Amino acid sequence: DQLIALNEAQRREEYLQLIRSDPPLMELIQRCLKNNPSQRPNAEGILSQFQQAVSMLPPPPAENKLESAVLNKALRREKQGLSEQLEELQRAQERMELAHSIETEQ
Repeated sequence: DQLIALNEAQRREEYLQLIRSDPPLMELIQRCLKNNPSQRPNAEGILSQFQQAVSMLPPPPAENKLESAVLNKALRREKQGLSEQLEELQRAQERMELAHSIETEQ
């Protein structure tokens, strides 16, 4: 095997080619992998797109009402966990932006 060095832009292009073109979040994935950081979505934009995608998911199939209730509760918990993780991501991004602005002022 031969090792070939790829720059970051080439590596991202290769990853994008491996992803099917029709996943619900493909547009978001492509925007997150933009080479220019200013063209990437911020944490708030990511959270918004995730919430929109999750809200469009069909309810899980269930054999009976109890199973349906359990699946719906699990889905709600998963959505809540995702929202909390993305909110933490947004706070981290804000801290990074603040640190960057302090560094550039010095």
